[in-house]
Amino acid sequence: MVDLPPGFRITQQGAPRQPNPAIPEGFRVVQPGQQSRPSTGPSIQVGGRTISMDEYMSMSDEERQAIRAGIAQANPSVDPVTEPSAQPQEQRDEWRRGTLAPVEVNRSTGAFRPAVPQIAMDAWSAITLPGDVARGDVSDFDPGVGFQNMSEQSLDRAASLAGGMAPGAPVGRPGVFSTSTGQRVPTHVQRALERGGIRAEEVGPRVSQMGPGAIAADISPSMQSLAMGAAERPGMGQAEIAQLLMGRAAGARGRIQSQVDDVLGPSVSRGEWSADLDALRAATSPLYRESFSRAGPVNVMGIAARIDEMIPNYTGRAQRRLQQIQRDLYEGDSLTTNPARLFSLRNELDDMLDDPNIGRVREVIGDVRGMVDSELAQRVPDIKRADAQWQEIARQSEAFDQGRKMFGGGAEAIDPRDYERMQVTASQPSGVAPGPSAAPMAMRQGARNEIDRLIGTGSRNRTSLAAAIRGEGGWNRDKLAQTFGDDRADEVIRLFDNEATMALTEERVTGGAVTGLRRAAGEDLRPRQQEAPIFQGPTGIDIGNLLRRGASRATGGITERIAERQNDEILRSLMETGGWYENRSTPETLAIIRALLTTGAAEDASIEESLQGLIRWQ
Repeated sequence: MVDLPPGFRITQQGAPRQPNPAIPEGFRVVQPGQQSRPSTGPSIQVGGRTISMDEYMSMSDEERQAIRAGIAQANPSVDPVTEPSAQPQEQRDEWRRGTLAPVEVNRSTGAFRPAVPQIAMDAWSAITLPGDVARGDVSDFDPGVGFQNMSEQSLDRAASLAGGMAPGAPVGRPGVFSTSTGQRVPTHVQRALERGGIRAEEVGPRVSQMGPGAIAADISPSMQSLAMGAAERPGMGQAEIAQLLMGRAAGARGRIQSQVDDVLGPSVSRGEWSADLDALRAATSPLYRESFSRAGPVNVMGIAARIDEMIPNYTGRAQRRLQQIQRDLYEGDSLTTNPARLFSLRNELDDMLDDPNIGRVREVIGDVRGMVDSELAQRVPDIKRADAQWQEIARQSEAFDQGRKMFGGGAEAIDPRDYERMQVTASQPSGVAPGPSAAPMAMRQGARNEIDRLIGTGSRNRTSLAAAIRGEGGWNRDKLAQTFGDDRADEVIRLFDNEATMALTEERVTGGAVTGLRRAAGEDLRPRQQEAPIFQGPTGIDIGNLLRRGASRATGGITERIAERQNDEILRSLMETGGWYENRSTPETLAIIRALLTTGAAEDASIEESLQGLIRWQ
C-alpha cells in the first residue's frame, strides 16, 4: 500500500474503503454532491466536530498540535492552468500542431495539413490517465517509485484531469506563478519578473511599497517594457490597461497630496498663514495703546545733540538722511516731547533699515535707531513687551518665507549648513519674549507649503516633480531631514520617486496602446492587394490562396483570437495589485496523487472527490 501523509484516507461514493495503514485515523476526503459544487476537501472529526483542511491550516501551531501533532503546513493554493514545460527547439521541417485549430503548419514552408487540435490531445491524455495507471503503463505512479521521481508529463496529466473535473479550482505545477486571484501568470510575465531579479512572493510587497495606484507593471523596467510591448497588440486588455493608467494619471495630484499629508501632516496655504499673522498683529495693537496711555514725556535733547555731531562727518545720502531725522525730532521750533511722535520716528527708521539699497548709511541709521528705542523704553511702560510680541510675528513671517525657499535651485539654492543656522537662530528667544520662538515651526510650514505648491503646479509631470523635490544633489534631502526628520525625508523622496516611476509606466504603456490602435486603424484602411498565387488549377484559379482563405474562415480567425487572449492575460497579470506566489507541490501532495491512482480510486467516480480534496488541500 502507498504511504500517505499523516491524517489522510480515501473514501469511495460515501462508503469508506479499507483503511490504508499509511493514512492515520481521522482524515478523510469528502465527495461533493455534484461536479459543479465546491468540494469540502479533506476533513477531520474531533469530538463530533468536522474541521476542514482550510480551517485546520488557518489554526495556530499550538491548536494544530492539540488536534494532531506532526501535520505539515500546506502550501498556498495553486493555479488552475499549468504552464507547459519547455519544448526542445523544433527543426525547420517539423510541423506545429494548432492549439484549437484542426491543422498543422510547417514552420519552414508555411504549408497546412489537417490534424487533431492540441487541446483535444491534451484532453484525451487526461481522460486516459486512470486507465494507463490501472494497467501499470505509468511507471512513476508505481508504489515502489518515490514521489520525487514523478515526471513533469505525469504531473501535467494529473493536473489536467483534476482541472477538467473542477473547472476553476486552483491546480498548478511547481514553477508556475499565480496571482492573488488564482489566475496563472503567463510565461512572458514570469520571464520579465526573473529578468528583473524579483521573486513571485516579492511582487505584492513591492506593489504595496510603491503606494496607492501601483500595479505589477511598475515594479521593474523589464515589467514596464513587457507592458509597453503587449499594449501595442490588439485585444480587450489593450483598452483596459490604457483606461486604467490614464485614470491613474488623472488622479495623480489627489493621490500624491493625500500621501504627503499622511507623512508630513496637514499644511496651511500662504493666504491662511498671512491671515493668521494679521490676526496676531491686530491682537498686539491694544498692548501698544495701553502702554502709551501710561507714558510720560520723552527727552530727545541727547539724540538731537548726537545727530548734530554726526552730520558734518558725512556727505551725500548719509548726510541728507541725518538732516531729515533731525528735522523730525522737532515740532515747530522746539524738540518734541510726544512719545507717540518718537515711536513713529522709530518706525520710519525701521523702514530705512529694511531697504536693501540703503548702502553704507545703514550703520549710521542703526545707531540713531538704538538711541530712539532706549528713550522709548524708559518713558513708555511695557512697550518692550508689546515690541517682543510684534517682533515674534515678524520672525515667523520671515521664517515662513525662508522655508518656502528650501527647494530653490541654481545660484539661489540654500546651503544645508546655512539652513541649519537659520533654524538655530530662529529658535532663540528675542527681547523679553518668554520661551523659544515659534519661527522654526514657521519654517516647517513654509517648506510644507512649498511642497504643496510644487504638487499643485507640477503633478502633470511627475518626473520633473520628483526631480524638484530631490534636487540635483543631496542638498534638498539634507534640508528635508533638518526640517522634518530623516525618516520622513526619505519617505517623502521615495514617494515622489515612485510616482515618477508610475508616470513612466503610464507614458510607455499608453503610448504603446495608442501606437497599436493607430496601426490597427491603418491596417483596416489599407487597400487589400491580391496575394501571389501559391499554385493554380487548370483553369487559372488560384487554388492555394482560395484554400488558405477558406481555412481561415473555417477556423473563424481562431489564431488571432488565441493571440489576443494570451496578450490579454499578459496585460491583466501586469495590472494586478495583489500578491503573487509560486506553486509548490509538497511531498504530501505528490503522495496523494500517486495513492489515488494506485489504490484503484481512479477506476470509478471517487477519483473526482479525491482529486477535489487534493486540489483544495494544495
